Amino acid sequence: MLFRSDVLNDPNLADPYTNSTQVETLFTNNTVDPLGISGNTYQQRAEECFGITIDNSTGQWDITPGQPVNPNDSNYINSDCANYSGDYNWKRTIMYVLDMRTMQSDACFEGDEQSCDDLTQSNTTSSPTTPPTTQPTTPTPSPPTIPYTGSGVIADPTHIIDDQWNFSTNKPNLTNISVDMNVGTNGPPVNGGTLDGYFYANEFYFPNSNESTKGDASRTGYIGMQDQGNDSAYPVQHTLPKSMLMVIYGATSGTAAPGGPTEVCGNPSGEGNSCSLHLKYNWVVGDTYKFDISLAKANNDGNNIWSADFEDTNTGQTVQLGTLDTSTSYGLLSPAVVTFHERFSGPTNSCSGIMPSSVAFSNVTANNGSLVASPASNFTTGSTKCLDLLFNNVTNNVVNSKF
Repeated sequence: MLFRSDVLNDPNLADPYTNSTQVETLFTNNTVDPLGISGNTYQQRAEECFGITIDNSTGQWDITPGQPVNPNDSNYINSDCANYSGDYNWKRTIMYVLDMRTMQSDACFEGDEQSCDDLTQSNTTSSPTTPPTTQPTTPTPSPPTIPYTGSGVIADPTHIIDDQWNFSTNKPNLTNISVDMNVGTNGPPVNGGTLDGYFYANEFYFPNSNESTKGDASRTGYIGMQDQGNDSAYPVQHTLPKSMLMVIYGATSGTAAPGGPTEVCGNPSGEGNSCSLHLKYNWVVGDTYKFDISLAKANNDGNNIWSADFEDTNTGQTVQLGTLDTSTSYGLLSPAVVTFHERFSGPTNSCSGIMPSSVAFSNVTANNGSLVASPASNFTTGSTKCLDLLFNNVTNNVVNSKF
């Protein structure tokens, strides 16, 4: 389950201490949640939705990993995890889980072994972990979060994975976010067919963002890399080259860096007003690219200016994409991002006609490395009938996705 932006940026939930007092009172009183499974408490609903165990046997409330979430399990489905329907107590409970995990991540980073154990232990015996790596590994199959019911075998487009990374702060005051991406598999086309279009990206947020609304109201953006593919989202279909790009919805203007990048403002995709930077770039499968968005200049005639660049960590070469401007009302960056692996074009009628793709996301940091994010173990998996092709997992703070 992803932490929605309307929860993350709700000012009434900004104080973790006040919030925890109210939620722990719900737990202590075994308060029944009216929106989940009939008769279940807020504590039981949280355990079902997040795959955790909530316990106060030591005299204080604590969260540890429980049974992994199975999106196809009837208890998970009937818990209706994303439904608030005016129930502020459920929003408080969601934020409580995020705050607790964030504090545990921070304590673990500072060397507290118990917090590290609380983040990683589970109710099942696990095999020894492999050394950390940014190369995509062979993960275990991951069932779709929502069963596929459309025509063909997969929708166009489809997110193969969405995984939220959270920083050890709840204040939306980040001035820089970077993430490493390593595409391990990309093609070739199946049986001499056309290239499938894949997008590997990091979505970032500004305060009061709403990712369900595009255009000026969304206050979101993304940065990453695309391969060649036929983008059907545009009014006139066209073939995209391999490229690096950044987009901010509602940005007021932009300036491309000299030497190749281009800047586009408007609504070319039909998704809403945005400004974007694009660079045709023949990125290399197996190389790790570090993408960075940074505040270049604050409050410049009512705008904040954000710069974008990427580094090929294998060669050490850094390439500037340019800058995009947002109104100062957007504020600085929020303390959570979502990495995603998207298939945006290609055959949809047969699993055997799908071109393979894999990616690893790692090293998500903020404020020039002073803050380190942790990925959620409960990610969202795209819907498809090609279950044998779909593999996602989180290992050693690396999000692996393969299709």
